[in-house]
Amino acid sequence: MMYFSGRTLAYQRVREITPEPELLYRELSLILVEAAATQPALQRCPVFAHLDPELETSLCEVLAAALEREVRVLDPQLKRFAGGAAIGLPAGGAVLAALGAAERLMRR
Repeated sequence: MMYFSGRTLAYQRVREITPEPELLYRELSLILVEAAATQPALQRCPVFAHLDPELETSLCEVLAAALEREVRVLDPQLKRFAGGAAIGLPAGGAVLAALGAAERLMRR
């Protein structure tokens, strides 16, 4: 989970967990309690997510419930970077992590 204030990374927490709804909800709840102490604006910011397409529906529901707001799922095909053409990469965990890193670099 990363929280950006403007273009600056203000909070980051990385932990590998299984994509089970109960575990994800519990982990997000703990993160939000921890982050609220130092980043109160985190409770009001918009939420964007890179999700594995196979898990997108269930994880999006868990995220929305834990964060108590709408979650906008980002397109893993990088259409805006590839001139509108799909690049044909599988949207698995490693690809989604790389997409997140690429987006952070492009915002600098």
